[in-house]
Amino acid sequence: MSIHLTNFENIQIFQLFGDSVTMDEIKKLQEQLAAVQLKDSSLRLSERNVIDLVMKLKDMKAIELIYTLNAKELITPRQLQLEMDDEIISNGGRMELSDLQFLMNVDFSYIDQGIDNLIQEKQEYQKLQNEVLTEVRLGIPEDHTF
Repeated sequence: MSIHLTNFENIQIFQLFGDSVTMDEIKKLQEQLAAVQLKDSSLRLSERNVIDLVMKLKDMKAIELIYTLNAKELITPRQLQLEMDDEIISNGGRMELSDLQFLMNVDFSYIDQGIDNLIQEKQEYQKLQNEVLTEVRLGIPEDHTF
């Protein structure tokens, strides 16, 4: 895994609130961007460097990360919550928390905490025993609140 740092020396930036930009100028900028993106960069971060940077950010408490159960991946609590939301919706608005835990591959405590946050954020969700349900699944009209 490498991260490519791009050189933007020839790209011009126009203010949106000043002189109007013509389509020709936009096309020229698109061509310049495409050319820069195709260039091979001499500045690269190795996978080890990226890992070191991420761990440093985590140690500084600049980011919060959750390890998967196999310790091969990291995920932020927010991304975990978004993915759980997607899974619940794709499963018809009803899902067992243990199934979510299996799919997300993280400790159950993160699933439980993420669902609690999701319920606070989206009031159409409700947790019943070991399941999470949406209002659609419960058959509750949209104008009703819990």
